[in-house]
Amino acid sequence: MMSNLRSTLILLLLAAIGSSQAPAQERAGEPVKLDFQNTEITDVIAMMAELTGKNFLYDQEKVSGRGTGISPTPVTIDE
Repeated sequence: MMSNLRSTLILLLLAAIGSSQAPAQERAGEPVKLDFQNTEITDVIAMMAELTGKNFLYDQEKVSGRGTGISPTPVTIDE
């Protein structure tokens, strides 16, 4: 189930940023719409790492849970 959720979120995120295969630095100004409904926080971290091209370190035993995040208007990767 976790991999299905992650796959779905990745597909939604890719759709949000278009079909661009450019590195994160080149997409920095492109707006994306981020909507997460009851999503595992580690999946959000993984997707943000992919989107920004940055590494995120966290303790898997201490970082857990689900959350919701909604950006009513698109935001840039820098934001």
